[in-house]
Amino acid sequence: MARARAKLHIEREDLRATVARSLHARAAERAQDMRNCWDAVLTVLYAVEKRLFENEGRDTEHAAWAPLRNGGERFHDGLGYLDWKRLYYPGMKKLHLTGKLERQLTGGGGAYIDRRANGLTFGTDYENFDGVPNRPRPSPPYPANDRIVGDLGGVTAGGRMSYYPMEPRPPIRLDAPAIGMICHPIQKFLLHGYSGARGAYSRVARMPRPIDWETFGA
Repeated sequence: MARARAKLHIEREDLRATVARSLHARAAERAQDMRNCWDAVLTVLYAVEKRLFENEGRDTEHAAWAPLRNGGERFHDGLGYLDWKRLYYPGMKKLHLTGKLERQLTGGGGAYIDRRANGLTFGTDYENFDGVPNRPRPSPPYPANDRIVGDLGGVTAGGRMSYYPMEPRPPIRLDAPAIGMICHPIQKFLLHGYSGARGAYSRVARMPRPIDWETFGA
């Protein structure tokens, strides 16, 4: 004769649905205020930017920043930009004069950072060219629709069509592996309530190697 038993039987699909509802509710609640997540995201961004500068803009989806050129106009002291930079800043790479721009974007301080409950804004904060010796300063009126004395990072990112034309060299850009790295601490925060980014630099170092797009004629 079969013995009567007290039983609890859980269907996998029921369990999956219950867990999904619970996780969704927790994630939705934490998403109301993401401010405790942004420091971890910034740690990853600094590491990604460090890698970008080391590779002069090249990653798995983008070619390196455009090479420096003299162009058709004299930049300063009768020199084209390339010759001017070689004279006053010998050995400095693309997007480097004093190193301030890279320091801002790799955690050295001075970057524009706006942490909000519903978002994070990260960028350059280089509103003038103070501290850059021998930098030409144009006299007003400036050419129309041209950011002459604006944020240097913005000018670099967008390029310039007039007043010493300059090709765009975006100091901030992400490829798919970098986006995945940034999503990691966000996912941890939404699901578990913490978002530590320890080891971000070593994880970025293990990201796919930047493609040498020049080999393919990019």
